[in-house]
Parts: sequence; structure tokens; C-alpha cells
Amino acid sequence: MERIQFLESVDRIVGSKSFGNSKTYENLLRYLVDCTLSGEIPKEVTIATDIFGKHDFDPSESTLVRVYVYNLRKKLAEYYKQEGKGDDHRLEIPKGSYKVFLLDKEKVEAASTKSNKSLYKFFWLLVALLCFSLILNLFQLFNNEDKQAFVPQGIWQDLADSKLPTMLVLGDLFVYHERDSVLGKERIIRDADLNSLGELELFVAEDPRKNIEIYPTTFALLIRNSAIWIKSFTERFVALDKDFVIRGMSRFNPKELQDNDIIVMGMVKTMGLFHAYFQNSSIGYEYPNHFIVKKALIKQPTPERLGPSGNPDEYHTDYAIVAKFPGPNNNTVYLLGGLWDTGASLSVKYFTDQVAIKELESALTNKYGYLPTYFEVLFKVNGLDRMEIGKEILFVNELDADMDIWNVKDAAL
Repeated sequence: MERIQFLESVDRIVGSKSFGNSKTYENLLRYLVDCTLSGEIPKEVTIATDIFGKHDFDPSESTLVRVYVYNLRKKLAEYYKQEGKGDDHRLEIPKGSYKVFLLDKEKVEAASTKSNKSLYKFFWLLVALLCFSLILNLFQLFNNEDKQAFVPQGIWQDLADSKLPTMLVLGDLFVYHERDSVLGKERIIRDADLNSLGELELFVAEDPRKNIEIYPTTFALLIRNSAIWIKSFTERFVALDKDFVIRGMSRFNPKELQDNDIIVMGMVKTMGLFHAYFQNSSIGYEYPNHFIVKKALIKQPTPERLGPSGNPDEYHTDYAIVAKFPGPNNNTVYLLGGLWDTGASLSVKYFTDQVAIKELESALTNKYGYLPTYFEVLFKVNGLDRMEIGKEILFVNELDADMDIWNVKDAAL
């Protein structure tokens, strides 16, 4: 009986308007249901092989399966808001699982009602606590204002003394436009594997779909943490009484590199022209696999490649880089990046948080006996829900002021 209810539910869903006429998502849903009914819950690698034909799939390198399952959950939710709101049963794929559950509508609604009552019961208590917390924080802020004053020294001294304007460049997410001539639909797509115009062109050349027209958009997207990064730097520049401008990487003009001190931040794969840093530094970046390569620490012929692992929305491991190196016109470039946004946020913290700044400066000074003018530091980061919960400094290295580290022509990624 349950099997029949499962299959009938699938047929109604894939035939609905809100689910959309997508053969890929239909195949994915039927596959997950079949695996559930057979008692064999598939792994991410198995799904990539059976549904997408990715026989060399590595979950640490690609989010393909997670993105498709995430979108499948959204399609199921949309169906039950529209055509399926009167269904007696509903299919759900819990977060972090590839097992499909068949739930009774009445039980789902009863659980939702109970949950809503509990939330309402504690709502005013939460408001009171937040108000108390706000008052306490404001008191501590004003009480500790003198103690928290930002003094521009150490790694910030050059920025404070520079007569050049400062530009913050945020690595933004590449998106593209799809037009379906059969369905008459248009979509804006963010694919985690496509991070530049060159990667999009390669994708288009290999795409077998004849009814899909693909072209780049005139804009890009910023990740949520970008607002926090801007806030952190704004506080520092306000304290210095120093102006700055902000650019997204997609809007960055290479000519601006000559006339500004540059602080570039974000996920390494979004850093465009600034990939040139990795070509001549002791920390490498392997494209298109998106690995950090510890070149300076490795004596064996094959360098060590470091890639993120786990689920960024759950417990995971990331890597972060904080680097300062000479620009091409007697200016300075500061690179703050991570393979995922957890690492990127940590790198910004080590350039804006006073305690973290002191820790970074101590690591450099302890190794060299002085604070190098130019340097690079590699971190291993443990995270949960895209937030850092632990870190380790893996590598500290001084960079030569005369090192040919910047070459715009070679940074065509």
C-alpha cells in the first residue's frame, strides 16, 4: 500500500505545473523514491554516477548533487503550496539525507500547529531577552569605548599612512541567463562549477541541449557574508578617518589596480584577476579543481593539495589565506580569501578583529623576529553552518618586496 502511495504521489508531482517540466528533476525524484522503497539510501557519489553520469565525481570538489537535491526540496515545497495542498500524503526529503519520507497530511498539520503554539508561547520571552541583550551590549560598548579604540599599527600601518585611495574588491558569484525556446521560460542560473566567462564558454560548448540559449548576465551576486565583511572594514576605516570605495569583482576595472591600494576578499574561485598572486607565491591555487597547494612546505615532487570537506551548512573543514604583497605601481594588495565563505570570513577577521590581528602579527614576529612588510599565511578552518568554530595556522611565509608576484596578463581566469 505504501509503495502505491509513494508512486502515485510522484506521478502527481512530476505532472504538476509548479514542479516544472524538468526531466532531470523527475529522474532524480523517482530515483530517490526507488532507493527508499528498496531500503538502499544512495550516497552522493552514487547519485552523481547514476543520475548525472559523473563517474569521477568527488563530493569535496563539487556541490552538484547537493544543489540539485536542494532545488528538488524547493520544488516539492512549491508543489504542496499549489496543486498538492489538498493531497492526503506528502513527500519530504529531510536536510542532510537522501531518503524520501511519505508523511500523512493530518499528522504534518498537527505537528505544525503544535510547533506554532510553542513558538508563540516563547515569542515575547525572546523579545524581552533581546531587548535586555541590546541594552547590555550598548552599555558595554560605551563603557569600553576607550579600551576598544583602534590604533593603526602593525599590519595596518601602511594602509593608514598611504596617500593612495583604498578600494575593497568583493569576489562575487558568477551567474548566467538561460532561455528555453520549447517551454518559453527564462532563468537566471548560479552554478557553483562556473565562476568565470571562460568556464561558461566551455560549458556552452559541451552542453548537448539544443533548445537552450545561454548567455552571461550583466550583473553578479554577492554572498550573505559580504555585508559582514564590509561592516568590519567600515568600522576600521571610520576609525582611521579614511575614505574607501567598494567594487564587485565582476565590475572591477584592471586600470584601477594601478591607482589604489587594493583589499580583495571572498572565495578564492571568485577572485578573477587576483589569481595572479598564486602563480608566483608559495601558496598555490589549482584551477579548475579549486585546491590550495602548499608549494613551499613540500619537498617531494608531488605538492600537497588541500580542499574543503564536509557540508558548508553543517560541520566542515575549509582553508583560508591572508596575504599582503606589492602591487604593480608602488601600491599594495591585500588578499583575504577562503575556498568556501567560512575561510573567507576567517581571513577578514584576521585583518579587522583586534585580538585576531595581534595573533597574526605574533605568528609572523615569532618566526622572523620582526613583522615582515609582505607576507602570506595559510589557515585550516573548522566550521559549522558557514561560521568558524576553530582554526590552525598551517604556514607563515615572508614575501620578497622585489618578487615578481603580480602579472595581470597571466590572470585571465
